[in-house]
Amino acid sequence: MVRIWKSELKGTFRYVIALLSLVLTFGFARFYTYKFQHDIPHNNSLRNFPRQIKEWKGGPDNDFGDMVINALKVDEYINRDYIKDNRVISLYIGYYHTHKNFVEIHTPENCQENAGWNVLNKKIKTIEIKNISGTNKVQFVEATYEKNGRKHLMLYFYKLIDETTTSFFKYKYMVVRNSIFRNRTDAAFIRIILPVNVKNTAESIMLGEQFLRDVTPVLFHELP
Repeated sequence: MVRIWKSELKGTFRYVIALLSLVLTFGFARFYTYKFQHDIPHNNSLRNFPRQIKEWKGGPDNDFGDMVINALKVDEYINRDYIKDNRVISLYIGYYHTHKNFVEIHTPENCQENAGWNVLNKKIKTIEIKNISGTNKVQFVEATYEKNGRKHLMLYFYKLIDETTTSFFKYKYMVVRNSIFRNRTDAAFIRIILPVNVKNTAESIMLGEQFLRDVTPVLFHELP
């Protein structure tokens, strides 16, 4: 009986030590990430993001109100419509110079649900983008939302330096990893929205993906 009790005590002690090590490691990573990182400002303001992207022509910027800006805690952003053949697509780019002060990008799922939109379907896709530095595989979420009989298609991903991800948890991991090995915690969130043609959903998806292919090389060139 004494041996069993000692064995259980050793097991519990090891578990506590492992848990404390994990907590201390996580705490150090967060402290290092949020307190000792340099701001990486955008050399060329996002306001100067190209308005002509192949056959897409950009309209005026749609600025957010102070309440939205305070909630997003974004350092720079554009929220702009692009038009081609009378079809309108909305592009949002939110860029964060650093993740100090516990700033983090809002998940689009929460924003949509809080605004009353219901997700009809969602999938993760990957495209290859050729740019000056070579070829990048860009993973993105493609989701259809519905509200009061209206539907829109959303494509989005997180961009951290020269990598992209669709996972909020992987984005958080990449922030910590970049802070330790690259001394940077800057990140961007890219979102594309367009109304869904209820008579031809496939056409809307094809249009959204084509705009993504056209704009992503510009993103890799413009963002740090």
